[in-house]
Amino acid sequence: MIRILPVQSPSVNYIWQSEFPQFAFKDAALMSRILSLAALHRAHLDPANRDTAMMVAGQHHSQAISGLMESLLQDNETEHDNCIFANAVLTSFYAFISFGPLYNDDAGVNAAAHTSRVLGASWIPLIRGLGPVLERTRQQVALGPLGSLLDVDRWMELRPDQTDDPDDRHINRIGDIWRKGDLKDSEQASVYDTTLSALRQCNMWLKQSATWDDDESSRKANYLPGSGPFIWITVAPAAYIELLSQRQPPAMIIFAHFGALIHSLDYHWWMEGCGRSIVEVVDQCLGPYWSDWMEWPKEVVSHGTPPSYPE
Repeated sequence: MIRILPVQSPSVNYIWQSEFPQFAFKDAALMSRILSLAALHRAHLDPANRDTAMMVAGQHHSQAISGLMESLLQDNETEHDNCIFANAVLTSFYAFISFGPLYNDDAGVNAAAHTSRVLGASWIPLIRGLGPVLERTRQQVALGPLGSLLDVDRWMELRPDQTDDPDDRHINRIGDIWRKGDLKDSEQASVYDTTLSALRQCNMWLKQSATWDDDESSRKANYLPGSGPFIWITVAPAAYIELLSQRQPPAMIIFAHFGALIHSLDYHWWMEGCGRSIVEVVDQCLGPYWSDWMEWPKEVVSHGTPPSYPE
């Protein structure tokens, strides 16, 4: 498999570079998904042939989605579930790429369409829609070679209030928007509190997960900084996603801070520019009234590509 995904350790490397391709040779939809990502990587590396590579990527993406939907209607078999699961995992990577620089350069895309895309009109539902797919295959996948990709136990153990992190202080401060205003005792405040708590966990995951080695077993493939954003998008309340789609300022401010956090992953080609795009679009939508709340996210993404976290 072309090295389009982060490689952190021999055990993790084996999953991405060996297990996924082996399953793909038995499943056309999964092979199409791998080829779609490979084509996007080619577009990233070779701008001169970008249009052709993007067209190929789009064709394989359509085939991968169509094949995934067809697979879900078939009998539940262990090996088949592994193929479905692998397709869903790789589709999540495609979702982030879909609002990054490769697609931002499309000629003829107007500002409104660009804003809608970056704010998650299509890519957020795509990632969240994969949740039921992952749950459907969980029981069988957990017993096989891809099982460690399901492990999010450490996320549930994260306690932001027990750490002293300067970035966490910036993130937690967002709560003052609704805790000290008219939304204080509203249902929306509860939704925002839940979402903000998950974002603080995401911050911790990004900074700590690369050090979670288990001396007694192979490294958990999901214990990588890059898993954090996918988990946050998945666990955020549906009510928050609706508020974000309505472009409610508190929801947008939270999302801008999410953009600032994922900027730390900008060294991955599939995440390159995503955090900056989110912060810039939110800032344009909110205007100067909310500039104080946007100061930290804008400062974070104004820096160049950050160094990777320890591996």
